[in-house]
Amino acid sequence: MADNAAAASAMFDAWERRDFEGMGERLASGVSFNDAPGGHVVKGRADVRDWYASWATAFPDGVAGATVSAASGDTVA
Repeated sequence: MADNAAAASAMFDAWERRDFEGMGERLASGVSFNDAPGGHVVKGRADVRDWYASWATAFPDGVAGATVSAASGDTVA
């Protein structure tokens, strides 16, 4: 089983470094999520990577500041 806590931490670390290519490499090929505020579904690694990059452009000093504190199966908090 994949270490989901480590995977989540790696995503946050990649965000902090603005390593959007690295973030994309960690995503499933069929990744998608609902961008409710934007009113659309973001699909595929390239589009998700570009979505994250657009947030970094809009908020260049934004940080996740996240700490993974618990993980069980597919749930990471």
